[in-house]
Amino acid sequence: IFEHGETVMKKLLFIALFLSLGFSAFALTFDAGGGTINAYSSLRLFWQYQNIDIDRADSNARDYNRNSIPIGAQSNSRLGFTFAKDNYGAQVEFGLNLVEEHVGSANSSLRLAHFNYGFDGIGKLTVGLQPSLTGTDTYFSQKLNPAITGGDDGASGIGGVSTERHAAITFALKDNLASIQLTPTAKYTTAITAAGSAYSQTYDNNTNANELRQLIPMISLGFDGSKALQVPVKVGLTYALFSGIGDDNSTPTDPKNDETYNINAFIATVVTNPQFGPFGITVGGFYSMNGNVFGEIRGWNGGRGQNTAVGAITTFSRKKAGEIYDIIAFGVAAEGRYKINDAVTAALGGGYQQFSFDKAQAAWEDASNFGIYANTTIKLGKVFSIIPEVDYLQLESVSTGHNKKADKLNEIIVGAQLKLDI
Repeated sequence: IFEHGETVMKKLLFIALFLSLGFSAFALTFDAGGGTINAYSSLRLFWQYQNIDIDRADSNARDYNRNSIPIGAQSNSRLGFTFAKDNYGAQVEFGLNLVEEHVGSANSSLRLAHFNYGFDGIGKLTVGLQPSLTGTDTYFSQKLNPAITGGDDGASGIGGVSTERHAAITFALKDNLASIQLTPTAKYTTAITAAGSAYSQTYDNNTNANELRQLIPMISLGFDGSKALQVPVKVGLTYALFSGIGDDNSTPTDPKNDETYNINAFIATVVTNPQFGPFGITVGGFYSMNGNVFGEIRGWNGGRGQNTAVGAITTFSRKKAGEIYDIIAFGVAAEGRYKINDAVTAALGGGYQQFSFDKAQAAWEDASNFGIYANTTIKLGKVFSIIPEVDYLQLESVSTGHNKKADKLNEIIVGAQLKLDI
């Protein structure tokens, strides 16, 4: 079943192919004001067949089954520019989304926008919109996902951690051996809405009842031994402190009885990717407490096959006056790759992750995700690649409306990605 009709999908594909030719015109390097400007682009088309089956925990809720054949351009297609002069540098990158389904309308977005200055022999300072230090998705090759448009997902949602982009200040030592990043206000809009539903679903008229306030800048630390130490290991840690307001449930309409609570949130990640001749291995893991507020710990939100929510558990639960149960998440993912020749590389990967409330499993069922995938990257030239892939996913989501039990999703995805990188 074509979601918007075969004619519409063919038009989307035609537009995407046309833009790929247009992007190639920007693939150049030239001098400007004594510096160098480089333009680059990556267009990522996809086709996939999806079979989604959802079983709701609530006996009164409707189960869901869907087959679909979406086709179009992935949202992480991009056009970017870099500038370098002496010790100065800058980068601006735009994302292109040509697919209207499930995203409201086709649009472009700003992915990166930062300036940097290099200190000779010491390191580099970067200011602006840039990637977080805790993400692991770029180490994994997964290309297709249930979110239709795809994106920078890697194994996120099945044991990997999504790399969010924040307006931040980062200082990295030479060869990125160690980095520190400060984010005054994190990009977690959807996470605030979910995490703000603390204690109960009933609130008084206090306008602050659904807010989370960031009390300190988000602090991230990173270590990457791949260049300076020739050790293929990356470690990341992100921490932030939030404050919120929730009702005490006994008198939910009385603002005087609102309780202020603090949320300590952190994510710790580690990933290694050694290479043994034509064989490559990636193994990554994470542990998080309340990390859903950062938007990097992904899960299924109970919707129609989407896997882009901030977490499988998105509602904080009241522990006692002024305290909440922390949302714990952990996961591990692995991938093996074999380079058959210069044109063909095969990969097999998968992972597992789990969400739970600390010391509250008797009242709340855990939610876990599992997934496996296989793909083959086939280079059709210097700039073209095609990547056929098959995925199998088992996802769970906990909802307070479903008697605190987990909804379950099973999904099979078969498809391919066509890349044009210039």
